[in-house]
Amino acid sequence: MSTGTSVNDRCRWRHAVWGLCALVTSATADQHPIRSAAELSHAMASAKPGTTLVIAPGNYRFQRLETRTAGTAEAPIMVRAAIAGTVTLQATGVALFWVRHAYWTFKDLIIQGTDQTDHAFHIVGEASHITLTGNVIRDFHAAIKINGTPGNHYPDNGLIEGNDLYNRSARATDAPVTFIDLVAGSGWIVRDNYLADFAKNGGDFTSYGLFMKGNSDHGLIERNLVICARDVPARGTRVGLSLGGGGTGTPYCRHQNCALEHRAGVIRNNIVLNCSDVGIYLNRASQTLVAHNTLLMTTGMDVRFPTSSATVINNVLTGSVRERDGGSVQARDNLSFGSTYGMWMPTITQKLQHRISDYDSKYSSWVSRAQVLAWQTRLEVATRWISEQSAGLGQAQTLTCFPGLAVGDLTPSVLGCEGLSGAQPLVGEDFWGHPRTQGLSDRGAIDFHASRGNVLARLQRFAPDAPITEGTR
Repeated sequence: MSTGTSVNDRCRWRHAVWGLCALVTSATADQHPIRSAAELSHAMASAKPGTTLVIAPGNYRFQRLETRTAGTAEAPIMVRAAIAGTVTLQATGVALFWVRHAYWTFKDLIIQGTDQTDHAFHIVGEASHITLTGNVIRDFHAAIKINGTPGNHYPDNGLIEGNDLYNRSARATDAPVTFIDLVAGSGWIVRDNYLADFAKNGGDFTSYGLFMKGNSDHGLIERNLVICARDVPARGTRVGLSLGGGGTGTPYCRHQNCALEHRAGVIRNNIVLNCSDVGIYLNRASQTLVAHNTLLMTTGMDVRFPTSSATVINNVLTGSVRERDGGSVQARDNLSFGSTYGMWMPTITQKLQHRISDYDSKYSSWVSRAQVLAWQTRLEVATRWISEQSAGLGQAQTLTCFPGLAVGDLTPSVLGCEGLSGAQPLVGEDFWGHPRTQGLSDRGAIDFHASRGNVLARLQRFAPDAPITEGTR
């Protein structure tokens, strides 16, 4: 029997020592240890440029936390966990963090909502250059909400990077359900995040992984893993990524100009899976570059309305790219498993289902329940068949190319993936940030010559639930 210390023991010892050092170091002039809910609330209100608030491991409950002053580019204000994954902040109000000032960073926190909580972060007005990194955010309607304020103040140039956002049940609400809900902000970067299981059980039953809209511009969306539903099929209408979302009311657009929802956006190297609607939706979004994305078991991509224009290159997708209601696309070197005809199936199926339900409720005196069930069964069979065929969405060919998709492995099959390889890379790196192979690069988000296909290896920051043990506020 070995008497040496195990690798796990050594890791735990290093974490304990690191956490102790963080708390000791935080006693310096610009770092402050936080050990209670009241201390964090007071410290945020009195923070100065260069202050770092280091939260000790534990579970804390809050109604609301607010910024009161701005950091600077040289001296931002930071709120972080002493040890990543050990600090849980429970939101009990409408929104947990109200961020109204520039140059704040929030790092390595677990933020827990309730069935009724709207936002983990509400970033508004002059709160430019905000950074959210390494956080786990779960159970919110619109976890990160970003918008302007009266007087034409807009929160620009933020960074949302390396966070995990997910819900553990559908949100029973009429309010918007979108993990990252950005309105009127310019120059935001959304990179390397994991977004999963967003569903709306109320209102229009439509949800998004993220959107940028409201006359926003120059957004960069890259290397995100978006799984609309880990349990397939997805209920309700779920859209992966969008520039434009469902549109914006004039008072909320940047400078009250809603002629465009977004301008000069870039969507690249993202993986979007298992959406009941499109993986990428452009609504009045002009001059958009969509490159090297992988959209599987979605209905593809929509470019909608005359003010929408997109260059679409080297993407891999179930379904196809559709010019809709006057939208324009310049497309080349994409691998589409289906057709534009199949992309109409969700809309047609939904209308037929409503018609069948009408017969069931309004004409039950002469239409038997057995007949209604028979119609529903035939509709489901027909929808499934069309979805699987290459003349429809091409789901069968998708699974032939990516046989491990159900378990999160996108490693392509030797057979059934013609056209995947041999692209001239438009983007220098792939989903994992690895340099693409010149001359051999694969279409889609992953260059399999350079990187692995198991996308679930991306998940690194999940933490178990823990009871609330600290004081409340």
